[in-house]
Amino acid sequence: MRPCLPSFVRVLLLCLSLFVGLGSFAYSQESREYAVELARAGQYKESIEILRKSVADSDKSSLLDLIVILTWDRQYDEALRKWGSLPNQSEVPAYVKLAVADAMTQQQKQNDAIALLTDLLKAEPDSLKGWLLLAQAYQATGKRFEAMRAYAYAQRIEPDNTQSREGLTRLLSSL
Repeated sequence: MRPCLPSFVRVLLLCLSLFVGLGSFAYSQESREYAVELARAGQYKESIEILRKSVADSDKSSLLDLIVILTWDRQYDEALRKWGSLPNQSEVPAYVKLAVADAMTQQQKQNDAIALLTDLLKAEPDSLKGWLLLAQAYQATGKRFEAMRAYAYAQRIEPDNTQSREGLTRLLSSL
């Protein structure tokens, strides 16, 4: 396991890399990790700026992190534009696909979200978030039977999940 630098050292190195241009360090794994830490702390603007500079240097991992953090900051249009710029979306990790599917549903692109989530759930059938997003997308398109089935899969994964239970209850009571 790699030793973790104290945060003040990371900030100093990051500032140096941004303003002086220290070559290969400029957007290393360390700076990506720092950007993600900032985002988790709710400092989206700072995190996005770091990752945008990294993406400009053709760092695919930073682009994936940027897409996720843009969705956390509710910048769905930009997240979807970045997603569209990826050459091989099938090789993207599940956590990015889930963030993109969420952005698609927020932007009323339910059919795109359904296609992405259906593909994702073939590879990751135990993804609770995937099934919940799929159920919501189906529900938004009026496909109640498919939505009930997706909520039922989510219920099997986590029987005490209130979101899936309430979704099923709402759908059954509307029949």
